[in-house]
Amino acid sequence: MDSAVEDPPPKEPLRKATSACTLCQLRKRRCEGVQPCSYCQAKGVADECTFVTPNKRGPKKGAVYKKRRPRVVNPPPPVEEGAPTATAEDPVPLPLPSFVAPRPAPSTSTSTLPLPTPIPASAPASALPQPPPSPLAEISAPLLSHLLQIHHQYLNALTDLPLFSTSPSLTSPPALLYALAGSAAPFSTHPLVAASTTENGRDWVMKAREELLRNEEIRFSEEGVQTMIVLAGDALVRGEGRQAGLDVAGGISVALSLGFDRPQLTAQEQEEGSTKHRALFTLYALSLHLSLGSSSLLPLTHAASAVLPLPLPSSPATPILTLQSTELSSHPSLTLEPYLLRSLHLLHQVIELSSSPSANRTNDWDPSSTFSLLSLQLSDWGDLPLSANFNSTVLASLALSDSDDGEDGETGNELETYLTMHLAHHLAYLLLFRPYLPLPRGVGVGGEETRRTKWAKMKPSLGSRVMPRL
Repeated sequence: MDSAVEDPPPKEPLRKATSACTLCQLRKRRCEGVQPCSYCQAKGVADECTFVTPNKRGPKKGAVYKKRRPRVVNPPPPVEEGAPTATAEDPVPLPLPSFVAPRPAPSTSTSTLPLPTPIPASAPASALPQPPPSPLAEISAPLLSHLLQIHHQYLNALTDLPLFSTSPSLTSPPALLYALAGSAAPFSTHPLVAASTTENGRDWVMKAREELLRNEEIRFSEEGVQTMIVLAGDALVRGEGRQAGLDVAGGISVALSLGFDRPQLTAQEQEEGSTKHRALFTLYALSLHLSLGSSSLLPLTHAASAVLPLPLPSSPATPILTLQSTELSSHPSLTLEPYLLRSLHLLHQVIELSSSPSANRTNDWDPSSTFSLLSLQLSDWGDLPLSANFNSTVLASLALSDSDDGEDGETGNELETYLTMHLAHHLAYLLLFRPYLPLPRGVGVGGEETRRTKWAKMKPSLGSRVMPRL
């Protein structure tokens, strides 16, 4: 009871958490308030790390500062009795930090890996094993070859895209390599793809579009058309419909400017032209895919086959092959959507008739009158000029010569090409510029008469820059 109660040890005076050393105050940065602070230690001036506290202001003086005794964070451990003390000649070694691992003991096991081939010291630098150089700075050569193999063996085999070089090599243009690598990256599980900084190849796809805008010579070439086809397919897979439409519009413009729609004469030109026609028709099929909103890309990329697999509605009572000019005038409130369905019906019948024997084709259908009527209707509906490459005179002459020659002859192939391309040309313009086309003249959205048509503003982009008005 009478035992003396020991007094508690004196507490250190509290300090403000916002206090900073002189160097941190000068640099206007946060300081942890412990001497020496981390900033002074990093700068190598730990001995000059001092703290000051302001006193009250005098009557005619500024702020008076005095040195503050810093608090010791980790006091040295107490020295045991009889333990040797460190002197200036014998300094105490600093403890190693916790993250430094001890050096492992040397292993006596033998490696089973094959030994490298010995190279003499006097060998030139060219004799040393060097990895193949990559044409792209962001993608290594092994990773680029892996992605090109995926695109060639899987994606191109599934979609049947008309690529001009079936197996693109590392010598292809950078725009095409970026597009192929970016479209194949989401389907690769290679650790190099996972370790790269790209987001499923999206950065590489943007690089491909930048290369097309930067290099005009590559853009207006066969490799440029191939790049735009790959970019459009990749945008459709990613759900970017607007960007896919711009890529398709740019590809159609470049393909028409390069003469992909012209008939070929020599055997070599016919062999090259088949790929060009397939490329142009694939672009048209992609435009149909964008307008119809199909859930799958694969059926429409096979548009170069004999029959176009489109989800066509049931046939109406009036045969579509006998379209009359009075049919549109009898329905003044006809919107653009039913007219597009009728055009798709006609396109389907065109391909079926062009693949049938020439005798039945000429007896059942007159290509001159049908295409003249369709071209006039499309031109009047969308205010679009007729293409100079497709006219009813050439179609009629080809149809008559084909009927005289019978089922044989290259003229049938030319006629089939003209029939398909002529209709697809106008359909593509209607479908690509569908948001920007006016309604029928004098008819509004609700069937009310309007004085003027309303056009949407087109933003400058890759498609609108290179798309000429034919």
